[in-house]
Amino acid sequence: MKSRKTAAFLALFLGLFGVHRFYLGQAGLGLFYLMATFMFSVFRLPVGLVLGVIDAITFFNMSDEDFDRKYNKNQTTTRRRRQSQSRVRADRRNPRGRAVAQQRERKMKTQRRNPFKLSGQKKLKEYDLEGAIKDFKRSVDINPDDPEVHYLLASAYSLNENADKAFVHLSTAVAQGFKDYEKIKTDDALAFVRIHEDFEDFERAGYRKSTSIKVEGPSNIPSDETLLAQLQRLAEMRKKGLITDEDFEIEKRRIMR
Repeated sequence: MKSRKTAAFLALFLGLFGVHRFYLGQAGLGLFYLMATFMFSVFRLPVGLVLGVIDAITFFNMSDEDFDRKYNKNQTTTRRRRQSQSRVRADRRNPRGRAVAQQRERKMKTQRRNPFKLSGQKKLKEYDLEGAIKDFKRSVDINPDDPEVHYLLASAYSLNENADKAFVHLSTAVAQGFKDYEKIKTDDALAFVRIHEDFEDFERAGYRKSTSIKVEGPSNIPSDETLLAQLQRLAEMRKKGLITDEDFEIEKRRIMR
């Protein structure tokens, strides 16, 4: 493998002859530096020397990762492949390592044969809620232990104003390791869930669904008193910072429909 420091010192002291470029396997550039040195030496212009100093400064300021990525690309790929093979061999010799390797392989296979997660995310962005829910359900059938898919399902159900199923999948996501509670509090897709009457209890319970969520059907027409109570509750939740101003306006328009 080529050394960044070696290339830098060669550029600094022998750069006018293009030695550092030959060292890096760039014979064409090396010849250019050499020719430039001899051609401009007639006019006493140290072009090759200046180019070498510039290269030396560049190499000294370059990180090892960037240098390897540019000048040791093939060697880096080979090294990583060897490290991976060595790790696999070590895992096979170690009983516990074998289990880890098998788990890693199963995870990779699951990702390869589970295209529904990505298609569901795409449909969710396009607001095709029914299509997104359908794909996320297929993804859950393939890998039921993916907390992100359950979170996405909760988001889709929330946008579809199905609080009961949104709470179930949000609770499942948290139980399976989803820990981004700040996202739950600010995600626009969960605005409907956050203004639900059971959300505060759900939050206090550690984002776990302990009782059945009571959801009003779409055909129920609320009375003026119910509307007033809902609006007051929305205002109170906005005051406490549980929902944003945008969430407040969205749900206010929905209630007043």
